[in-house]
Amino acid sequence: MDTVLGMNVRRMLADLRDTGGFSYNIYGEQPLDGYMVSLPNYEWYTSCLAFDAESITTYLARNFRLLSEPTNYLGCWQHGWSVYLDISRRYVTLSDAMLAARSARQLAIYHVDTRTTLEA
Repeated sequence: MDTVLGMNVRRMLADLRDTGGFSYNIYGEQPLDGYMVSLPNYEWYTSCLAFDAESITTYLARNFRLLSEPTNYLGCWQHGWSVYLDISRRYVTLSDAMLAARSARQLAIYHVDTRTTLEA
């Protein structure tokens, strides 16, 4: 199955392989600017060897309600031998993103414009 809940899982896997990660909303759109902050208690990870299309589909189905909110995105990245999935919220301003990250005790945020991680 290539598309689940309107999201192209095959494209997500290709993005992970080619760029090391991705962010998509339920309409299959990627954020073009702003700052991404993980929502607390929604991070999930597994080994690179165990990660597959079913990992994404299961996570999407389990978290569809939150992913339906317009500022929320499915986030995925690889770190070492693990692959992580989370729900990230997009913020327009750095100050709002930092406030959200610190209140949620996040270590970092992602700056979409520069494709860099910023320490929270």
